[in-house]
Amino acid sequence: MKQIASLLLLLFPFTLLAQVNHEYGSTFTYDLKNEKHAELLLVDNYNTHLFSVTQVDGIMASHKITIRKFDQKNQLVDTYEQAFQSLDASTLFNYLGYKSINNNQAAFFAESYSGKANKKNIYSYLFDKTSGVFSTELVASFPIESAMRSGTTEMKISENGKYIGLLNKKFATKKDIVEDDIIMLDGTSGKQLWKKAIPLNGHSYEK
Repeated sequence: MKQIASLLLLLFPFTLLAQVNHEYGSTFTYDLKNEKHAELLLVDNYNTHLFSVTQVDGIMASHKITIRKFDQKNQLVDTYEQAFQSLDASTLFNYLGYKSINNNQAAFFAESYSGKANKKNIYSYLFDKTSGVFSTELVASFPIESAMRSGTTEMKISENGKYIGLLNKKFATKKDIVEDDIIMLDGTSGKQLWKKAIPLNGHSYEK
């Protein structure tokens, strides 16, 4: 123990004196007010990717995913954007979450719904860092009464990361008996495994 303590005392001053080199890249434009959910993903030995979600309504409406690519010296290399799918001029949007599918791809999920079209669509936006391209896929579509009665959609990821769950909670009064929709996706590919309608009525689904 004395030898270990002596060694630590010898190393401690050198640790304090050691210099840490930081690489600072050039500045880039980032909308602090409207870009949300910022997070690093798809990191490797050469590049780092920063994603964010913009959801702005009104005259300057913007609903999109933005991914910025940085090199080893934290210099901005490229920027990729993907707008959420619109059903019509009155479409509303909700970002649900994302899941890294593998070392090269990440899947982002969002819902688009419209009272005029009387439906809600859940989309997957798969980003591939190798090609820098998004591919859009319609995961599911549900009828709704109106925009105010569109229900709630939730996304969950299993603890082991192997599964992605999407729960569509339908709008209902206390007297209604409804079947909520559960969609299970493969967390390593984003492909649908199964889809079921189950009468949850406010209860959780365990399996």
